[in-house]
Amino acid sequence: MVETAPPTPPPEPLDRLRRGPLELLGRIVDSSNGTFLASVGEVDDEPRPTTDGDPDPVADIAAEVCVEPESGDGWDEDDPDRGGDDADPDEDTTTASLPPGLKGVYKPLAGERPLWDFPEGLYRREIAAYELSVALGWDCIPGTVERDDALGVGSLQRFVEADFSRHYFVLRDEGRYDDQLLRMGLFDILANNTDRKGGHVLIDADDHIWGIDNGLCFSTEARLRTVIWDFAGDPIPDELMDAVATLLDRGLPTALTDLLREEEIELLLRRARMVRHAGQMPHDPTGRAIPWPLV
Repeated sequence: MVETAPPTPPPEPLDRLRRGPLELLGRIVDSSNGTFLASVGEVDDEPRPTTDGDPDPVADIAAEVCVEPESGDGWDEDDPDRGGDDADPDEDTTTASLPPGLKGVYKPLAGERPLWDFPEGLYRREIAAYELSVALGWDCIPGTVERDDALGVGSLQRFVEADFSRHYFVLRDEGRYDDQLLRMGLFDILANNTDRKGGHVLIDADDHIWGIDNGLCFSTEARLRTVIWDFAGDPIPDELMDAVATLLDRGLPTALTDLLREEEIELLLRRARMVRHAGQMPHDPTGRAIPWPLV
């Protein structure tokens, strides 16, 4: 392992994510649920609009933006041909570039598809994943808050500016980020992530690695599915073990437990105790505990 310590990112702009005005830029393509890219303005004192009882607010958003943090496709905001081989560089299109400034990924409850194995409200799990990363002191999940805006209540997560072609498998092969990738793998074990694809692991311009798309965490079944199995059998570094021990000794914060059911809380604590006892990264005895597609 080359890296001695993950870089420390700046504080998350949580207040701005909670209260800054949103401008929806469009729906992110290939998302399984209604997921929207939004520009987040500076905080002011004006009240934010809500759905006001609109039965299907998501249906009114037709535009799509060609950024795919959930599928791993890259984009280049300076490339006029990003919209396709025949794209007109003078054409005004949302696929050509993204605006500067803070952006967020907005996942409203109204855009969720019902699942048989998870209760309604996946957006709460997005927030819970962030709160777990905060409780552990790991800074591995972008700032994520609850937001009730034009499309109703949901989660708003800071959009990570990244080269989306550098997903988990690329970063693994580069061999410079083992510490951070192992930490992400351990986080997924604690959160019981059932869908950690390679494209859900991003790296920013400061070489800090982030995990996105965490809505399928905290399952009450033992259904860990992740691409991060390369560290199986490796000892868990002392600083990560200390963070798990501290979490158990202090207990889970209410900012996290308020988002989960009682059984989910108990199983999270049980997984933390198992990690503390084992002291090493687990193996996949089935060889099938991976999501599909991989990226």
